[in-house]
Amino acid sequence: MARIAPLVIDWKPDRTSNVPVTEQIVDYMCHQVSSGVWPIGARLPSQRAMAEGFGVNRSTVVAAITELADYGIVEGLHGAGTRIVSNTWSLMLPGAPDWADYVSSGFFEANNATIQTINR
Repeated sequence: MARIAPLVIDWKPDRTSNVPVTEQIVDYMCHQVSSGVWPIGARLPSQRAMAEGFGVNRSTVVAAITELADYGIVEGLHGAGTRIVSNTWSLMLPGAPDWADYVSSGFFEANNATIQTINR
């Protein structure tokens, strides 16, 4: 099996942005994975090394990695580090659904008095 080169972190979050630092890190890491810069199977640097690379506290990196794990992009094994395991479906997830659009495009009227009576 071919050895994968260590991942390089050459980016820092914008502290003047209104976007939370953790979210910026998650977006950056998702982009690195989806663009193929960080291949599947690559091992992430240690949390301490990433914190130093990003210029943030380790707890911020832990929060970002937890979110990426929840998305199914990375997987951590105790003592074996954290690896990239996916670069597809989780990166293509749309934003939150627009429920108002769903309701307005439906056949039934939203908040119909008959429906309210049934639901009581």
